[in-house]
Amino acid sequence: MTKNELKKTCLAYAVAAVALWIVFILLLGAISASLNAIPYGEVFTLDGENGRLYFMLFMIFWTSCWFAIGYYSRRKYLIEKDFFRKQSPSLTDEEFSRVFKAHYLASRFKVLAIVAFTAIPWYCIGYVRDKLTTHDMVVLSLILTSAVICLGVYYKNRS
Repeated sequence: MTKNELKKTCLAYAVAAVALWIVFILLLGAISASLNAIPYGEVFTLDGENGRLYFMLFMIFWTSCWFAIGYYSRRKYLIEKDFFRKQSPSLTDEEFSRVFKAHYLASRFKVLAIVAFTAIPWYCIGYVRDKLTTHDMVVLSLILTSAVICLGVYYKNRS
C-alpha cells in the first residue's frame, strides 16, 4: 500500500469516527430532550455567552480527538496487518484473514477485559456509599458481564 493510499483510507476512517461521534451526541441530545420534556433546539444551548463558547470549544476539542482516534487506529491496524503478513508469507489470503482477525480481536479484547475488571473497584470507590443498592448491583453486574465476555473472546481467539 502506498503512502497516498494509506493516507486516504486513514482519512476515511477518521471522518467516519467523527461522524459517529456527532451522531452519538445528537442521539444523546434527542434522548435528553424527550426525557426532560424540552424542545430539541434548547438541548445544546447553554445560559450566557460564555456557556455557548465553552460548549463550542468542547465540541471542537472532542471532534478533533475522535478524528485523531479514527486516523491513528486505522493507521496502526494497517501497519500491524502488513507486519503480520510479512511474518507469515506462507498463508493463503483466506487463512491470513482468519488468523489475523483472531489475533487482532484477541489483543483488543484483552485490553477491554483489563479495563472492565479494573473499573469494578473504581466504581465501588467512587460511587458506592454506605451499602450496595440495587442500582449499584446492576451496574457492577453489567461491568462484570462485559469483562467476562471480553475475556472469553480473548481466550477464544488468542494464538
